[in-house]
Amino acid sequence: NKSTETVTVNVGTYTYDGSSQGPTTVTDPAVGGGNVPTGTPTFVYTGTGSTVYPSSSTPPTNAGTYTVTATVPGDGNYNTSTSTPTSFTIGAEATSTTASSPTPVTYGTTSVNLTASVSPTPDGGTVQFYVDGIPVGTPQTVSGGTATLTGYDPATLTGGSHTIIAVYSGDNNFSTSTSNPSNNGTLTVNKSTETVTVNVGTYTYDGSSQGPTTVTDPAVGGGNVPTGTPTFVYTGTGSTVYPSSSTPPTNAGTYTVTATVPGDGNYNTSTSTPTSFTIGAEATSTTASSPTPVTYGTTSVNLTASVSPTPDGGTVQFYVDGNSVGAPQNVSGGTATLTGYDPAILTAGNHTIKAV
Repeated sequence: NKSTETVTVNVGTYTYDGSSQGPTTVTDPAVGGGNVPTGTPTFVYTGTGSTVYPSSSTPPTNAGTYTVTATVPGDGNYNTSTSTPTSFTIGAEATSTTASSPTPVTYGTTSVNLTASVSPTPDGGTVQFYVDGIPVGTPQTVSGGTATLTGYDPATLTGGSHTIIAVYSGDNNFSTSTSNPSNNGTLTVNKSTETVTVNVGTYTYDGSSQGPTTVTDPAVGGGNVPTGTPTFVYTGTGSTVYPSSSTPPTNAGTYTVTATVPGDGNYNTSTSTPTSFTIGAEATSTTASSPTPVTYGTTSVNLTASVSPTPDGGTVQFYVDGNSVGAPQNVSGGTATLTGYDPAILTAGNHTIKAV
């Protein structure tokens, strides 16, 4: 009688590479200690578990779990025989992930794209980006081996270098992978240079030091105070003599002020352009006094004026009935006096004294 072969499928190791693969040979231990059975075997491959692969004579391509059944045709000595279903697996292909280093940005930049490449080039799975160990954005789909997170806002990052890590999720045919230190990216945040604007007010002489003492930077939060404590240098301009000093001036005149804001971890030291300001003269009121009445023919009378507030400087010119009399008289302690004015030319009656 014909013998029945015990067909054994020869299973190897298989890793996804885009081609069909799986067991394609059999042996029969009963025939010559493991020789190939007579006849040409045929195979049927079927997906198992979550692997969808309808029974087919073509070996599968995708990673997954399968069974294969081999049938050896009979001949004059052997019956047709079929193996038991034999399990085999096609493993996912290993990947490596690299996070790219974007072009350095300046502190305060609000948008930068993060990119990672996965090798080989899968069309599936996602990449989650991390900056300094913190996940940023949502997982991004991999297409052609590349994933990009568009418009990441680095506003929370300080100046300096920050590590970008990319983690690939894998898919059915490609394994997961994470960029390692040699494949991590670096996001460099360069210091920003503030545009310092001096805040100029209105100043009027009052005997105290005064002038601009605050600054803003329109580039920082829409006009917030820049970082650091600014320093100021005040200088007289035009006819105003005031050597450069860190102390605001006192006297009325024209000046410039330059502000410098020290740098920190996020900003470079920055200096404003020289900014003009003026301290205006204080308003005064002048009062001409009425001397004791004199008798026609008197040849000497003193004219006095008081200036408020009480300057120690400047002069007063006296006028009688609109005519200037005497030379301008110095003001001291808010008072000026023309001594010995001769009223001989005046007629009897009242005459107006004006002080300027």
